[in-house]
Amino acid sequence: NISTSVKKVVFEVIVKSKLMYGTEVWWANQSEIAKMETAQNDFLRWVCGYMWKKRMNVEELRAKVKLPSLED
Repeated sequence: NISTSVKKVVFEVIVKSKLMYGTEVWWANQSEIAKMETAQNDFLRWVCGYMWKKRMNVEELRAKVKLPSLED
């Protein structure tokens, strides 16, 4: 089993960097930001062991994993 902290590091180093690549040179509109937030929320559910169908409060999951929103 992989620990939550390792999964968080993998997300931040590999996945988040790919999601955010080039954002310094292009303006992300609300729909693009929403898509990136959805990808991050899916990751949070996976790390915490929840299925995507189960509705969980994203803020609680972020607090549990200690991962800020993409907009922060």
